[in-house]
Amino acid sequence: MAEPSVYRHFDGMCWPAPGKRLNELEWAARYAGQLTMSERLVAASVLSAFTELVRLPERQRNKIIGELRKGPAATSGEKP
Repeated sequence: MAEPSVYRHFDGMCWPAPGKRLNELEWAARYAGQLTMSERLVAASVLSAFTELVRLPERQRNKIIGELRKGPAATSGEKP
């Protein structure tokens, strides 16, 4: 079975969402040394998302954060 996505898709947007895989990536970035290219790309998308959230007006930011609190999207027909 494929690993679940770390991203949540809504309103035509794609955002990295907190969850187990991002927690594991954070740990790896701090302690495990080298990251794979895939892990580096996910980490870069998290940094980009953070930057964008800081720039957004409060109303837009709160809407996005509400969606992200639902967690990453599930795959294979699972509920998020």
